[in-house]
Order: sequence, then C-alpha cells, then structure tokens
Amino acid sequence: MKAKETSKDTLQIRIDKELKSRTQKTLKSMGLDFTTAITIFFNKVNNEQAIPFTVTADGFYSDSNEKILMKSIKQAKEGKVIVKTLEELEELENE
Repeated sequence: MKAKETSKDTLQIRIDKELKSRTQKTLKSMGLDFTTAITIFFNKVNNEQAIPFTVTADGFYSDSNEKILMKSIKQAKEGKVIVKTLEELEELENE
C-alpha cells in the first residue's frame, strides 16, 4: 500500500536575523528545524482553535509610559537635564 502524498506549499516570512539565529540554535538543541517547529505550531493552532500560548501586550508601550517618555524627550530638548554618576545616585538612595 502506497503512502498518501500530501501537497506542499512555501511560506516566506521576514524575521530579525539575530532572532532567527537564536531560534535556530534553540530548535537544533531540541532536534527540530524551522519546518518541523512551524508545522507543530500550525497543528496546535488548528487543533486548539487558538494560539497555544498567552499573548499579552507589553506594558512598556502603555499610554502612561508614552506620556512620560514624551515629557522626558521634551525636557532633554529644552536642556532640562540633571547628570549624576551611579555613585551619586546610590548615595541619594542611601540617605
């Protein structure tokens, strides 16, 4: 009996080089390649009808942090900057 042939397709993505390299090393240590890892991921998505891990927003990009960042940039452009060494900051912390 001949095994059923499945048709294959190509998926092309763009990804950060460093992320790709780190991921390739991690997958290799697990005995996997990209094709196998992506196939596992896609099968989990289809079987569970969901992303198989929790996806959350990065709190760094919150509205309140963005306002603080914009205020800091404005102050820096206006020259309202205080420069302290790490030692000076540690002294202030210990007071």
